Amino acid sequence: MLFRFSFKAKGFDGREFLAGIEFKKFMIPLIERFYDDKILDIFEYWKQVEVLHQAYNIDMLFWANPPHRYPAGITKEYFRVHKVPICGMQHGGFYGSSNLGRTIKIDFNNCDYYFSYGFSKEDLEDDTQFLGKTQIIPVGSTVIKECFDKLKISSKDKTKEKVDILFPVALANDHIFFESELTNPKLFHLQKEIVDILAVFNGKKIILKFPVGKYMLHPLRPFIEDKYPGRFIIIDNVSFTESLNRYNPLVVLLEESSTPLNEAVVSGANIIVYNSAQWHALTNSASGLLRRRAVICNDVGSVAENLNDYMSKRMPQQFTDISNKEFIEKYCIYHGEPQDNIRQEIKHLLSGVMKKNREY
Repeated sequence: MLFRFSFKAKGFDGREFLAGIEFKKFMIPLIERFYDDKILDIFEYWKQVEVLHQAYNIDMLFWANPPHRYPAGITKEYFRVHKVPICGMQHGGFYGSSNLGRTIKIDFNNCDYYFSYGFSKEDLEDDTQFLGKTQIIPVGSTVIKECFDKLKISSKDKTKEKVDILFPVALANDHIFFESELTNPKLFHLQKEIVDILAVFNGKKIILKFPVGKYMLHPLRPFIEDKYPGRFIIIDNVSFTESLNRYNPLVVLLEESSTPLNEAVVSGANIIVYNSAQWHALTNSASGLLRRRAVICNDVGSVAENLNDYMSKRMPQQFTDISNKEFIEKYCIYHGEPQDNIRQEIKHLLSGVMKKNREY
């Protein structure tokens, strides 16, 4: 199958030049170069995993980050080939609350059991068709729980610096070997539209929060520096959680449903979420719960209108569930203590696997 796409590659001057190429012509040389450089390492790593497996008679494999990335993918593939049960762990806030389509197969095709932040199979709605035989087990997230605990404390801190808008800017794509505006052109176009909207609010303190260490390489940087030099506060040296601990934003603006949305819900700030029908759209269930706590916009015009209401000190609407407990438990930390839930489920899975091994 021939895939075609356009991308912007980095030039030596830090600017970007536009090129339209066939996907296979771009990727095949990269893949060949990767294997030329890594093939001996891959064989060696495979042998090390084999020695480990034989020495310890491993009954089950667990992964908590994307299972397709090198070298974790080699470990996963070894155990898959040897029919060792695999349990994966949710590692981002999109799953469950958004319709991810075929993207969700990257995780679910690489495990037999899947620990979620709180959602179950039924919450996948249209994505259920991509689930296969993977069993979803809600457990929560210890990392997000720790973030929530910190945010609950810092949300009461009256000394935090007040800002008008905090906008966490996502990466267009970090799954292949470069970062460019046309790896996800729709998202990049949206980001430029949002920056144009934010620039209108003269005299307002606005933070553009980039992923840690990514601003200089982000395709949005030339656009910001050329069109709006010095207009915004740019930060990329702290996590989004830490930025919420440091600042007290009137509004958190989100371009999609993701982990920052989960954290913003707990922060106490007003929230505006752009809900694109083109990518990562909220599921009906998540959207229904979130509307009790946040403004959900289906177009850029609505984003501008609601931001203007907040900047003019007009509340767009009254929310019925500021704590949003049901949303948090379904998509963030589930019930009880995530650490206890995870330990209990691991123990349960291992006991079942070991019993089958003994019977075999």
